[in-house]
Amino acid sequence: MGDQTLIQANVQEVPGLQEIYLATKHWLDDLLFFDDEAKFLNILLEKYFAVALHQEHVNRIQLINDHLKRVCLHKQIIKDEVITHRTNLDNTLKNNMEKREDFLYLEHNRLAEEIKDLNQRFKNVKNDIFQITELLLIDQKLQSHAE
Repeated sequence: MGDQTLIQANVQEVPGLQEIYLATKHWLDDLLFFDDEAKFLNILLEKYFAVALHQEHVNRIQLINDHLKRVCLHKQIIKDEVITHRTNLDNTLKNNMEKREDFLYLEHNRLAEEIKDLNQRFKNVKNDIFQITELLLIDQKLQSHAE
């Protein structure tokens, strides 16, 4: 509790750092949800779509799955960097490190761009999965009409 009070007191002395500190918390929460969402999509690709779709779509599923894995690897790197950034903010706000606000702002902006890029790449993967889902639904509809 004492450390948290000290951080809050120091954060209030530097309003820009307060915003950055809070943003890193939100980023970490979003990245945690990202993990859950990626696990779900991976299960869809590997356990459901690979079995349900015709052989002609298997290569596409494998490509999407590879893309998802690369995005997840990139996410882990960013998550580690956000944790390091948050630790640096923490240490600066506790006065354990000399104030390096310019560096912290630059690092924060770089990470914001990395997260923006990650989100766009993840949206692209999800879009590919939605397209495969449409193919699956069309195939199922055609099969039900054929019966």
